[in-house]
Amino acid sequence: MSLRFLAIGFFLLFLTACTDLSFDNPTDPRNVSHPGNIAYTSFTDARDGKVYKSVVINGQTWMAENLNYNASGSYCVDLVKGVGKDINSYAQVKYITDTIVSNGGYCDIYGRLYDWETARNVCPSGWHLPSKAEWNKLLNFASYPVWKNLKSKQGWEKDSLGTDAYGFTAIPTIPQHKENFIWVEPVAGKGIWWSVTDTIVRYPYAWVASTDTSSTHLTYISGSISVRCIKDELCGSQPFNGGTQICNNGVIYGVCGGKTHDPENQRCNNNVIETKCGNNEWYNAANANLKCESNIVKIQCGNEWQGPYDPKTVYCNGSILKSYGSFTDTRDEQTYKTVELGTQVWMAENLNYFMSGYSYGNHPYGVLYNYRYNYASICPSGWHLPSEDEWKTLINFVGGSSTAGKYLKATSGWNSDDEGNSGNGMDYYGFSALPGGYCYESYNMECNFGYRGEWLSSSGDVTKGTPTTLNMWYGESASLSSGGSKYYYSVRCLKS
Repeated sequence: MSLRFLAIGFFLLFLTACTDLSFDNPTDPRNVSHPGNIAYTSFTDARDGKVYKSVVINGQTWMAENLNYNASGSYCVDLVKGVGKDINSYAQVKYITDTIVSNGGYCDIYGRLYDWETARNVCPSGWHLPSKAEWNKLLNFASYPVWKNLKSKQGWEKDSLGTDAYGFTAIPTIPQHKENFIWVEPVAGKGIWWSVTDTIVRYPYAWVASTDTSSTHLTYISGSISVRCIKDELCGSQPFNGGTQICNNGVIYGVCGGKTHDPENQRCNNNVIETKCGNNEWYNAANANLKCESNIVKIQCGNEWQGPYDPKTVYCNGSILKSYGSFTDTRDEQTYKTVELGTQVWMAENLNYFMSGYSYGNHPYGVLYNYRYNYASICPSGWHLPSEDEWKTLINFVGGSSTAGKYLKATSGWNSDDEGNSGNGMDYYGFSALPGGYCYESYNMECNFGYRGEWLSSSGDVTKGTPTTLNMWYGESASLSSGGSKYYYSVRCLKS
């Protein structure tokens, strides 16, 4: 007698199970006969001694089972803590915890669930988490209907069983929300697996393979889902990781922000490719305002090339190469860099002072603040929240709204779009604008950062709590607009 049960977290599914779910039971989806032309191999994870089947499909060697390595940042359905909105399904949750767990354990068959940060590095030595491209290579190879040919012959809802034509044995997975909290709602079964590829345009999202579609798609990275590892390949005679490297004519190239680079004389720094200049200097050669001359990095300030240029210590103030200033916030003893731009002195970093009740921590982009509260006390003594007109003065000083984003944004930290176009700026004036984005106040705090920055002003409708904000995206412009009363934004303070 079969049971339908359980959807957890942000994805839901059915599973079919018998009351005696043991390794020898044919309802274990891994124990079904396959076509005779499928040649399985096996490997042992040296970390815990677990043995996994593997299979070669279109030149790729895949695990034929979900990973079950007990890493920090992973979960098992065996660790169920609570039941969600469908109280009538409590018996189904109890079935999993009392029956499956007591008869060998859910994770021994279906694998553990991993948050995305853990998943990126959880595969055993010689294996890696697949990239978006590697998943699509598999999915594009599998003949239509794609997932029917990749799914296992048992373990799915009756009408969605697979043929397992290639021996991949995709089995239903139970994605899990943070804190192991369960929402129970009977819907059709599905499977979903992480890729190592994220996206800057819709951070914090990552690409996944899912039985919903025949190609990879984006999903929010707040939960935990399954992992399938793929074996490292050879580039010439050297092993390389197809998730983070590219092989071209026997030479291994790194992937940085979606683009390749030569590791021998380049490096990846926060998704920015930097080129070596001299013995210890690195610079972004794609920045037309920078160059390497006589082993010294120089920046074009006004009409002259000046150096040595180190973006951590100096910036261009018009036509002068100038050192950063600094000040210390006596409220918490944090020290901030400052820049002189025309007649204004600005913080060169987002404010990071936490004030209980109307701020939200968002390191490394600084604390985010809500306008509805006493915004006048956000900045330290001697500094203030800039008005709309003061933001306009800054924009005009750096050349106008259409290019202000390019000149004010930091050279790293901004995500690229899905075509690989960098969201980073030139940071020509040392303002180093960061993509702190915003957070929205709902039943929990929903945040969006990495591809946009929004900064508060003191202007707006105080009674409604709707401020005027400065906005930058991954393009070159910067603009002013009206913000929302339930949103939290970054702050740059201006010297009074």
